[in-house]
Amino acid sequence: MIEQIEAHSFLSTPPSNEKEYDGWLLRCAGGRTKRYNSVNFPTKLSGTLPIDVKIEFCEDFYRKDNMACRFRITPLASPHDLDDLLVERGYDRVDPTDVSVLQLTGFNPQSTNTSALISDQISEAWINKLCELTDRDANQRKAFTEMKARLKIPHFSASIIQDGKIVSVGFATVHDGIMGLFEFATDPNYRRQGLAANIVNSLLNYGQQLGVIRAYIQVVQSNEAGKKFWNDVGFTKVEYEYSYLCKNT
Repeated sequence: MIEQIEAHSFLSTPPSNEKEYDGWLLRCAGGRTKRYNSVNFPTKLSGTLPIDVKIEFCEDFYRKDNMACRFRITPLASPHDLDDLLVERGYDRVDPTDVSVLQLTGFNPQSTNTSALISDQISEAWINKLCELTDRDANQRKAFTEMKARLKIPHFSASIIQDGKIVSVGFATVHDGIMGLFEFATDPNYRRQGLAANIVNSLLNYGQQLGVIRAYIQVVQSNEAGKKFWNDVGFTKVEYEYSYLCKNT
């Protein structure tokens, strides 16, 4: 299942520049999100080149874009001791993250008083609100907008409107029976009303209508509020975890 979820995640975040190198996948999309801009591992295949040669290639790849080199270490990372080798080279471990999976077969999303509006289009108003709520600057907004324009798989923006404005947003992608949930944010003045949970349940219900059999989310382990929220809406099983190894500059 890990390979399926990782493949889905890659399709959900198409980068502007991507290169396969001896079994590793180097991704670069700009913006601030590390999973869009890091070395990833589609499978456990370790390749044939010397590990030092591969690491130096990756460092040079990101250096050309004036970016720090990052490795996203999942259970698929190869060789198995890559994280230790990177630490020896001056990399720091950051942002350990849980990937939780919810099986939708037989799952009944909670009924909500306020249904989310779901669209297969990403409107400028939706992007503006998301960027406002997540403090993205102009360059980060541009990178995010361009990445979403590259999406080739079905995707859905969700929003709740109150007092004539968007106050809560969420995003989902669907492929091969899997739904990925991303980009949830709520206006601080409208929190603690269950709006984010309404969006999640609306998307899960919509996914079931499309034949989705499982959904996944990614939550940084230090985000206690986020972990509680996702646990409360049904994501109680951690399937695997990953961390980033970032070059210590």
